[in-house]
Amino acid sequence: MKEIVKYIKAFWKLDFDFKIYSTTIIGLSIAIFLNYKFDFEDGILDQQRGNLLSLFYYFLYYASAYYYVIFLYWIFNKKIPGLKDRMFWTTSIFILFLLSFKVYFHFYELLVPNGLTNIEKYAFRKWLRAFIGVVIFLTGIAGFYKFFDKEKSSWYGMTTKGFNWKPYAIMLLIMVPLIGLAATQADFLKAYPRLRIEYFKSGYYKYFLLYEPFYLMGFIVLEWLLRGMMIIGLVRYLGHRVVLPMAVMYCVIHFGKPLGECISSFFGGYILGIFAYYSRSIWGGIMIHMGIAFLMDIAALIAFHLRES
Repeated sequence: MKEIVKYIKAFWKLDFDFKIYSTTIIGLSIAIFLNYKFDFEDGILDQQRGNLLSLFYYFLYYASAYYYVIFLYWIFNKKIPGLKDRMFWTTSIFILFLLSFKVYFHFYELLVPNGLTNIEKYAFRKWLRAFIGVVIFLTGIAGFYKFFDKEKSSWYGMTTKGFNWKPYAIMLLIMVPLIGLAATQADFLKAYPRLRIEYFKSGYYKYFLLYEPFYLMGFIVLEWLLRGMMIIGLVRYLGHRVVLPMAVMYCVIHFGKPLGECISSFFGGYILGIFAYYSRSIWGGIMIHMGIAFLMDIAALIAFHLRES
């Protein structure tokens, strides 16, 4: 834990600027309020999915969050030479496009076989969406690194060199009682487990065991995109300013989730970004992200069975 505390203290001293951070928090708070007040993501934006224009809408949605913070750094501290580099814009726009494309992509619906029961169709759609999401991120990130990134950086943090897993395991253990507490809340149980157990009269766990590995693999490639490509891949252009914009966008990604999870995602994304910034590895983030996701599903299943008994 000393290593983690050292990272956070050093980064706070390096990056904190009252004007930038306060303006960021105010802007993000307004966005969170408006989203949950008017159900913007679920009720408006996601309803456009299937329309080709929705790809553009999703891109604007994520780009406005990310570049808003970049703009604040620029307006309050203009000494960011990397903003003039074409590869910064190429890489950051590609990241935002890849994230938008993954959310927009709905053609997996065409691959659902005929003749399945409604429950089988639901489970197959969930599995396909998780699987295809992994494929989109995996091919997109690896392809960009291989063919466009001229300054190689250990595959954007996919290195175990010097990686110490123990501090992250301790952090994961600390999260266990907090997740247990969250599992007592109604909005949490409306979102988890991600494969809804109440839709199944029987045989739920065979579908769960098929779905869960691909669901969890999604967090590997998401960490690779956000903490790998967006932190380790862009640090050469932004330096320490690379963390806060990612954390804000990461929070926006969670706008469709329970409010508590959405708010905590900003702090979680910020801390994981700091880890990636100093360690140049994403395995700590993968370990925490996958662990929390799995624990939330398990906690929700336990809560469901306790409620039914």
